[in-house]
Amino acid sequence: MTNRFAYLAARDISTKTADVRLPQIAAEATIKVRPATDSNVLYYNDLLRRFGALRATPTKDRNEEVGRHRSIDRELYPEYIIVGWSGMPDDKGNDVPFSKEAAQELCAVLPDWLFDRLRAMAMTAETFLGPSPDSAELSGNSETA
Repeated sequence: MTNRFAYLAARDISTKTADVRLPQIAAEATIKVRPATDSNVLYYNDLLRRFGALRATPTKDRNEEVGRHRSIDRELYPEYIIVGWSGMPDDKGNDVPFSKEAAQELCAVLPDWLFDRLRAMAMTAETFLGPSPDSAELSGNSETA
């Protein structure tokens, strides 16, 4: 029996990376990320472990809660999500080569709104997917099939 939906395997994002452009940092600043979803098992397990610790010390302040979650991701992203970059300048305009240590430094100082933009892109599956194949491509009747 053939699987008529085998083409959907290409939509799995667990091994994909994506470039997130951050022109708010510099014109060519681009960060290469892995998914910040449950498809990234190492990240997700560490995240769940840390959230469990947060539940042990609850807060009633919603802004404080959001800040606590953001702080966790500031620690986890250099370890599990950010895997490279280009066009990332230092304070003198020189390109900073990617390393986990440099990513830790960057995550620590990114303004909240900019770090949240990076987080939103890394948490969105569509960030890691190309366009969906159209029905002509699936049937083998297109020039690209």
